[in-house]
Amino acid sequence: MACITIKSFSNGIRLYMDSECSFDEILKEVDKKFTESAGFFKNSKLAVSLEGRSLTEDQERLIVNTMESCANMSILYIIGKDDDSAINFKKNNDKPYFEANNYSSSCEIYKGDVKKNVVLEFDTSVIIVGDVEPDAIVKSSEDIIVLGGLYGNAYAGFNNENTHFVFAAEMSPQRLLIGPYRYITKEKSFWSIKPKYQNKIAYVMDNKVVVENCSRKIFELFQGK
Repeated sequence: MACITIKSFSNGIRLYMDSECSFDEILKEVDKKFTESAGFFKNSKLAVSLEGRSLTEDQERLIVNTMESCANMSILYIIGKDDDSAINFKKNNDKPYFEANNYSSSCEIYKGDVKKNVVLEFDTSVIIVGDVEPDAIVKSSEDIIVLGGLYGNAYAGFNNENTHFVFAAEMSPQRLLIGPYRYITKEKSFWSIKPKYQNKIAYVMDNKVVVENCSRKIFELFQGK
């Protein structure tokens, strides 16, 4: 009986763990599978979804470290669902993270790049597992989380709610609005095949949109909102 099943989606992989197997058995099979697939995953930068059983943070860290060391890859984010089926994600290596209870009862996940001239609109928060390309538009009544690069347009809280935020692993938007407030920047949108990952978050303060590097202080601010 296989203890794990590996499936791929755009910019990420889904690791399903059999709940009947012990954690030691799962970790051993992760080591084996990713060692065998090292050539395929080499130098990849991916998100991973850990599914099938509950894990402690130490267990998550062990699995991620094993995947990275065996396959010479980088796991940028862990994506999953909590016991109440609310979406949550967090950065590897104990970086600041969003707790699941920050979201409403549901959160959409869009897997893949949002291509040029595509317009996506959501009535909930949304996680984009990919890039938002130039001239693409993502609208959300709540929060927008881009696990790749934001090079197009993002409108969070489009019902004039300014308590929401936009997060991106690479923040270089053409246009960014939160509620009625627009982010003003002198920088031009930059898009490349291999972007640098510099996590940033945009939010409203003193009636204007500010963009900052992610820090635990910033995330604690939103955990209490």
